Amino acid sequence: MGLAALLLAAASPTCDRFGPRLDCGFVGMQQGECEAKGCCWNEANFGAGAPHIDLPWCFKSNADASAYRVTQLEQAEGGSVRATLELSHGTHAELGADIKSLRFSADALAPGVLRLHLTNAAAPRWQVPTWLFRSELLPGADRPTRGAAPAEARAGGPGGGGGDKPQMQLTVREEPFSMEVVRAAAAPGQRRGGADVNAAGDTLFNSTGTRLVFKDQYLELSTSLSPSATLFGAGERASDNLHLERNGMPRTVWTRDSGPTLMEWNGYGSHPVVLALEEDGTAWGLLLLSSNGMEVVPAEDRLSWRVIGGELDLLILAGPSPLDVIDQLTAVVGRPAMMPRWALGWHQCKYGYTSIWEVEAVVANYSAAGLPLEAMWTDIDHLDGWRDFTFDKQNYPLPEFQRFVERLHSNGQRWVPIVDPGIAIDPGYAPYDEGLQQGVFLKGVDGRPYFGWVWPGPVHFPDFLHPGTQPWWEAQLKRYRDMAAWDGIWIDMNEISNFCTGDVCYLRPKAAPEPQRTPSSAHLGDEPPWVCQLDCREASGLNDTQRRWLQPPYAIANSLQRTDLAFKGVSMLASHVDGSVEYNAHQLYALSEARATAAAVESLAGKRPFVLTRSSFVGTGAYAAHWTGDNAASWQQLASSLPGVLGPGLWGIPMAGADICGFQGDTTPELCIRWVGVGAFYPFARDHSDLHGSYQELYRWPEVAAAGKKVLGMRYRLLPYLYTGLRNATATGAPLMRPLWLEFPQDRRTHKIDKQFMVGHALLVSPVLTQGADAVDAYFPPGVWHSLWATGEVVDAGTDGTTKRLPAPLGDVPLHMRGGTALWMQREALTTAAVARSPLTAVVALPELVPAPPAGRSVREGHGGGGTGGLAGGRDVGHAGGGPAVGAASPAARTLVVTGHMYHDGGEEPEVGNSLCHFVTLNATFSLDHATGAHAAELLLLFGSPAQLAAGAASGTSGAGICGPADDTATAAQHGGAVEWPELEGVEVLGWHAPVQGLSAEVVARADACGALQTVQRLPLSAAAAAPRPGGLRLDLSALRHQLECPFGLRRAVMAGLFASLVGSLGGKHLLPAVRSLPAADPDSSDDESVPLGLGLRSDVATGSSQKRRRVHHRGASPLASHGQGRPLFYNSSYNPLFENDEEGCDSRELNDENSLLPKHASGGTPVAAAAVGSEDPFTEFTPTVGPTCPLSAFLAELSSTPVLCALTRLEQCNLHPVGAEGFGTLEVTVAGMLVLCRRSSLGADEMCPEMLLTCLWLLMSIGSQYHAGLEYNSRTFLHLHPDGHDMLEGLKRSMVDLQLKVLQRCNWRVLLLDVAEVNAALHALGDRPAFDSVCSYVESCADHGWQPLGSHGHSQATAAAIAAADARDQRRGGGAAAHRPPSSVPRSCGSSRSEQTGLDGAYWRAAPATTARRARPQRAPLGPRNH
Repeated sequence: MGLAALLLAAASPTCDRFGPRLDCGFVGMQQGECEAKGCCWNEANFGAGAPHIDLPWCFKSNADASAYRVTQLEQAEGGSVRATLELSHGTHAELGADIKSLRFSADALAPGVLRLHLTNAAAPRWQVPTWLFRSELLPGADRPTRGAAPAEARAGGPGGGGGDKPQMQLTVREEPFSMEVVRAAAAPGQRRGGADVNAAGDTLFNSTGTRLVFKDQYLELSTSLSPSATLFGAGERASDNLHLERNGMPRTVWTRDSGPTLMEWNGYGSHPVVLALEEDGTAWGLLLLSSNGMEVVPAEDRLSWRVIGGELDLLILAGPSPLDVIDQLTAVVGRPAMMPRWALGWHQCKYGYTSIWEVEAVVANYSAAGLPLEAMWTDIDHLDGWRDFTFDKQNYPLPEFQRFVERLHSNGQRWVPIVDPGIAIDPGYAPYDEGLQQGVFLKGVDGRPYFGWVWPGPVHFPDFLHPGTQPWWEAQLKRYRDMAAWDGIWIDMNEISNFCTGDVCYLRPKAAPEPQRTPSSAHLGDEPPWVCQLDCREASGLNDTQRRWLQPPYAIANSLQRTDLAFKGVSMLASHVDGSVEYNAHQLYALSEARATAAAVESLAGKRPFVLTRSSFVGTGAYAAHWTGDNAASWQQLASSLPGVLGPGLWGIPMAGADICGFQGDTTPELCIRWVGVGAFYPFARDHSDLHGSYQELYRWPEVAAAGKKVLGMRYRLLPYLYTGLRNATATGAPLMRPLWLEFPQDRRTHKIDKQFMVGHALLVSPVLTQGADAVDAYFPPGVWHSLWATGEVVDAGTDGTTKRLPAPLGDVPLHMRGGTALWMQREALTTAAVARSPLTAVVALPELVPAPPAGRSVREGHGGGGTGGLAGGRDVGHAGGGPAVGAASPAARTLVVTGHMYHDGGEEPEVGNSLCHFVTLNATFSLDHATGAHAAELLLLFGSPAQLAAGAASGTSGAGICGPADDTATAAQHGGAVEWPELEGVEVLGWHAPVQGLSAEVVARADACGALQTVQRLPLSAAAAAPRPGGLRLDLSALRHQLECPFGLRRAVMAGLFASLVGSLGGKHLLPAVRSLPAADPDSSDDESVPLGLGLRSDVATGSSQKRRRVHHRGASPLASHGQGRPLFYNSSYNPLFENDEEGCDSRELNDENSLLPKHASGGTPVAAAAVGSEDPFTEFTPTVGPTCPLSAFLAELSSTPVLCALTRLEQCNLHPVGAEGFGTLEVTVAGMLVLCRRSSLGADEMCPEMLLTCLWLLMSIGSQYHAGLEYNSRTFLHLHPDGHDMLEGLKRSMVDLQLKVLQRCNWRVLLLDVAEVNAALHALGDRPAFDSVCSYVESCADHGWQPLGSHGHSQATAAAIAAADARDQRRGGGAAAHRPPSSVPRSCGSSRSEQTGLDGAYWRAAPATTARRARPQRAPLGPRNH
């Protein structure tokens, strides 16, 4: 019965299950009751996997005809069409009256772009303001000023291939009015989806037989579809698939604060674009340029739009390839902005960092772990009361933040803060006061600035359609940047998101107008800020039009539930300065804000702007990058992130990404490893998590850190390729991360693959997306695919493509390079700036393998041999297009040509480079003779993009066989100095396994515009420079030490296994190879010194006297006197001896199989204990000077215990003192800091013990640090010199963990030494005690001479010597040394008397042998200034 009814409804002339549904029943109505009323019945079920949508099952007749007829038709100048339409038959009276007269126009904006426009002929209607777009084609648009004459634009303008000839033909049927657009006859040589176009007639749009409905608040337009077309677009929404299922389910396009965890909901962005991919690989696109709410309905037979306002402004994009469609789309809405190079680095953020010191420690720990970190982002945590453009005075004090940003910049790193649109209503707060005065806020229906509620409490929202908002916004960002120099801006919550819903909102009578200044976790309890705390109500006294804006006659499926349009947003009645209401302009907010922000960032920074936006509209890519928003740490979200990031690339936003490892919830190491493997190839790569989730920085798990180093190392090596891809996108819109079908449209198996993806045109990524999997089934399109990892793996997919199961153990990501492509790589480093300075390697992937000859067979003579191998390189002038000259060709001989180019500039210039000197093109020509085994190759590097070189050759011909001169030298004189290229390190050829018998290399220049070459210099190059590598051959050019210099190219020839590598322009300045560190910023030093990345890291060595430092502890001569009040004194934990050491001898630990750090043994494997026997070095036992009984005396007594003396000696040896100005401390200030914490904790004499002092020291070294092994690292560092430190370590850690809580609680969690006076007071108190001077002198002596300390709580010299002698005897007999006996138990409480020699001090001690005496340590002046 149900099935029959379904078929009847589908076939009914009045009921359309895919049409608009207007409720005709009531809740609980049955099918019989519905049909008895004459209504249509159809369950809102759209098939397996489709979500539930709140649509009526009983709905009014919705298939009635609605038609117009043409009353006047004319063809205007230039081929445009104009027509007047009159209503013939209306429908759906309940949706409002039909507009009786329409005006129709058709204009070819470009050969591949046709604009069809329908509007009310009698009255103006809302139109999307075209001045918002940086469009090449739209009338009234803001024309692009940068990147003119794009280097890689497709021939013939947008859509390429067809010249200036229109690519479409329009047919208008007069009654009933309909439109049909087909492809025009192709120009000779035009390609379609990879195949020649030989016939016309492909239908791109056809409304024949469908309804045209045009009412004030309901517009409907449809086109028929071919049965096999696959559709993409209608975003933004989270989905498991990139393609649109043609099941009739309405896809709502309406921006709202709905994250990617809400599958199939309309989300943050609005992109009314649909791309259709036909079965034969051809493609076309449709853009409905409307900012009104709409539904896009892909059904089995047609594609429909249902729009609730505005006009029908349809742009048809002819293709014929998918890349052509994107080219045409971005020509209309704006080419993607060129991002700064640093945007391609690794970014770190978390909502929930508690302080600037915690943020600083995160940066430090990335450096310590050897992981790249390009930019540190701060969420709303750093804001004062969550107000934009402020700093929390307690947790993010401005002086500290300024120093933090300065350190980032000195390390080549960046800072990006968040900015929300809501401006706090707070008199005295400059952005509010100035905005109110200048009238830049959205107005409510009552004429006052509209009230909303977001993080800071009550807010107003800027009106970015207001011409005065841009200067006001820029002024706020300038004030912000003057406080701390941000590098980019992150705009969030700009859908607009609002925690309240209402047309008119007011502060509650008792509500304070000021936001809370220091939000805390307690504040988030009873009345969290995301709960509306305004009194909101519906407006009164509204007219009919306003009431219909609030409740439109047709409810689109907002949030799949037909939710009110203004829910958790701004009222539809709010208005802009131009009179437009949010009902029409709501979806433009993010675009207008991104436009204003990008302009302000460029103006203020004087550099290429970087803006990241959550919400978006078509055209946003011209101003900003985009991320998918608040996802979750789950495997499903990992998998759905692929279509989530691929989608924006199809809409013209190539710089996109998702929160790596997941934003909401707690990630796991396995999930994070797999997500980093995917995210390393997102265009925008950022780790971000929320307030309630756990920390997930990559260094927190060793296995995640190891995986991150591997895949991010590859990302950073690929930066030249990625950066070139972004540059190409500015010319054609081609996304960096792209679905397989964008490159292989004719391969039907790629059309619905969205769990693999391409990076650019050359790389295929096949990630693991399933928990517990260690392999992945990957599809390889036709061709040969080479693993880019050093595995030698090759997949030959033949001519039909193949699926292959790839091993992918945890930490591995299958990455393959497409045969027949070339790309550039550099060395991995910790920042993009360091990568950009490192040498270049060209990588060429052959489309077929060149095997080594069979054993015992030599290459046939007479095919080159030696020298230039008979290639063009041996002549003074050769032709760039000429292949290698080899002997008589055998039937097996063939020639392969591989081409690739690279873009390079300074990375941040506002103007995108277009000169010849900004590009290098690699042309690799391979002459292969498999019958003889005599192969030759030539690699030619020339400055200029392929398009520029081709254009030069075309324009250079002034007559038959005559070429004009090349203007390369003049171009280089104009632009070359501004583009400094790295040196060329090598060339790798994947798939080449034949032996190399000869090599040649020469610097060349173009002799004419047609490409003839002239040799400038021959370079010495030995055949030994060629060596096999996994999967192919590597030509090592590092010995040449040549830097590419415009306009000179390079060519290299290889023969007979001969691989000719013409490698790049040479000469000019030499560039030293980059290392995994950045040069220190030291204006006083001319040396290019390398230091580990982090904050304020240097191996600071003070010159001058090496005599013992004098301690300043008398009153009136404070060593802290030179430092400003309030400056915190803390150890910068980015320096971690587990990874780096600043002096010889400080790395005296090694990793064992359990990943533990053990003391190293003396040479020859003899334990240190045995080596100490017979040593002439005196045992050094410290005897303290005991003063009167009081806590200070108890402190000094425990200070002289063996564990504490060992810790202080170790820190003194390696200059690791935790406190002091900007991390530069002294022994004296370290001890004073320990005393400060003891005093803050109000410790009594009976609570003093070595563990307590070591705990204080640990806190000083670890405060603010998120380093997951901080206790492990610090404990081992402290006890490195202790007689039995390793064996007693675990007990010590247990004690310190317990004591830490006691200290923190008693200190009221104040551990950071912010009060300089407090430290000075401790220094003065200590300075009055002779015991303090004795301890410091003793520790310095031990550190200088390599002695091991013995304090008041240790064994005597005789006992220690006897134990050492026994150990030596045990070792000689093969027994275990006493050093590895189980330690005595460590008491968990330190309140007991220390009279008994137990626990930590119950172990013997060992003296270092004479041979281990340290070299003289570099001396520092007490608290001297850092050598910046």
